Amino acid sequence: MMAINRTKLATAAILAAVGASGGAEAQQTASLTPQAEIDRLEALSAQRNASMHHAPMSAPRANTRTVLRQPDHLWVCMSTTPWQPVYSSPDYRSPPIGQTTSQVAVNGGWINGFAQVLHYNGKIGFIPANSARPYSNPVKPNGSCSIAGVKPDGSPVFALR
Repeated sequence: MMAINRTKLATAAILAAVGASGGAEAQQTASLTPQAEIDRLEALSAQRNASMHHAPMSAPRANTRTVLRQPDHLWVCMSTTPWQPVYSSPDYRSPPIGQTTSQVAVNGGWINGFAQVLHYNGKIGFIPANSARPYSNPVKPNGSCSIAGVKPDGSPVFALR
């Protein structure tokens, strides 16, 4: 019963789409069985696909590796609350340069209650020191994190194990 109602609904939709200009074709479509209608639509789809000019697919790009360099300072991977502001100076009134994710690269120096971090855009920023805590990963409790190096733009690369 549901299949017949779906067929009638599909036929009504086709009739509405065709409108007055294609009345004869719509009447022919209405008399088709559901399988015949599917076959007709498949044939129309195949014709359309054959008439389209497909651009050849390009070869996949070669895997380019980013050259990492050793950072100028000692940075330690620590956890923090994601989406918190990273300030441009150790002051809550300073403009933010971005937001934190779940791990940050922290330099050991606390300044005015702020921890110095190497942000993802390669800039030095500051987060409240009490928001930086030892690295932890709830998905992999025994996991570890270290700073593998920095990219040419100065952004840190985290090695999660």
